[in-house]
Amino acid sequence: MYLELLRDWDTQYSWGSAALAFLYCRLDRESTRTKYTSSLCGFVWSLPVWMWERLPVGRPVVKNPDNPNPNLHEGLHDQDPYRRPTISYCWDQVHVYIGSSHGRYKCYVNELDTLTVEQVFWWPYDNDRDFNINGMCTCDNLLWRARCPMIFYYVVEWNFVDRVAMQFGKLQGIPIEESKETITKLHRFSRRNNQDISDWANKYNHWISMWNQREMFVESENRPHNDSAYQKYLVWYGQHYRFKLKPGWTQEEWDELVSEDTSHAEGYHAFNMVVRETIRSQVDYAAMHDELGREFLMCMNNSTKSSPRRCII
Repeated sequence: MYLELLRDWDTQYSWGSAALAFLYCRLDRESTRTKYTSSLCGFVWSLPVWMWERLPVGRPVVKNPDNPNPNLHEGLHDQDPYRRPTISYCWDQVHVYIGSSHGRYKCYVNELDTLTVEQVFWWPYDNDRDFNINGMCTCDNLLWRARCPMIFYYVVEWNFVDRVAMQFGKLQGIPIEESKETITKLHRFSRRNNQDISDWANKYNHWISMWNQREMFVESENRPHNDSAYQKYLVWYGQHYRFKLKPGWTQEEWDELVSEDTSHAEGYHAFNMVVRETIRSQVDYAAMHDELGREFLMCMNNSTKSSPRRCII
């Protein structure tokens, strides 16, 4: 299926958009599975590189921060921009963590659920490195903000760049909402369920036409980022999606957890026993972290209302 595309290399297919479309498709499908045997396929290694560049979660520790790339090619290939190292080279010399996958999963969920906006590094890739990056990393930067469908045979995935404008240093507005019916219909297509279709180019003629005109769909918003607009976006996001992987405690659960009445403090004792019994392993602390944060903000707001003086912490 794929080798046929290599017969004529000069055709210059968009390999990057195809790989990204397939990865988006697999992320959508695998995230809905619950079996332990479920796995992820596609251009998977690009996902952790993107994550390590932007999120302080699950990020490996560089072996030597003062000299993170000891095997640098000493500029031997700098004359050829397409033989220089890529962004992933930044994560070549790191310590590999070996441990329980179940424990790591809990750790990642806790860290993601307690992540704040200020901890995310949104800015785009650039040449601010201790080496010159490969020309392929930035050669299509004019199309990075093209809001258009990406296609790979039976897979059609939208490049919703208007939802991550901050990643390009631009003002984050309220995104355009695509028809849920259209998106759901596209996600239903699979090669297994449509084996009678051999001409996907004809089937997806509409989407291919949009892809061929992708220069017309480049986002025109060029105002710089500001926090006020981003807060409005977060309100919109919270109305359509969820911020947390695991739901927080209800008020009843929290009241039971902090109750001083031992006959009603079953939640506290249960949580306390879990902490004691899971020595050197992970517990779900994100929910308590969020609740304590809300309680702290409530106390701060109440103290500010009752006294005009500013608090010193």
